[in-house]
Amino acid sequence: MKKRKWIIGLSILALLFIMSNLLWYLTVSTTYNQLTENISKDQHGDFFLEKDGYSYYVEKPIYLSWAGNLTITNLESDNSIIIWPSFFDDNYEYGVLVHIGDTGETSVGITVDEELKPIESNPDSEKIISDNKSELELLMSEAKSFWNL
Repeated sequence: MKKRKWIIGLSILALLFIMSNLLWYLTVSTTYNQLTENISKDQHGDFFLEKDGYSYYVEKPIYLSWAGNLTITNLESDNSIIIWPSFFDDNYEYGVLVHIGDTGETSVGITVDEELKPIESNPDSEKIISDNKSELELLMSEAKSFWNL
């Protein structure tokens, strides 16, 4: 009787493991396959493309993680927009990475909404966004167009 309980318990655990792997694979594949259609893998196996003054990068989630992102970078200024897709709806989270200072030696990451407004109210973040608004709007527009967001 004890042996049978162990077999049933292990079978249930194996089934749960298989189901969680299948759920992960289907959600990641469904989301990221369409986001990598316009980008081929480079020599390192990354989804990376440089085109028309921008670099596009797709980081697929690693095994059993849902943390992946899309990044578009202006090659001239190195300012970027990072987009984190949602797996269960069409919502996205956004962030910007802006290089500041005379030589751009310092970078500041700010979480923003779709309209490039900082999520957390902070005068410094608002000024950085305001100072780079036109470039960031262009980056956002290009990202939405490229990835059909």
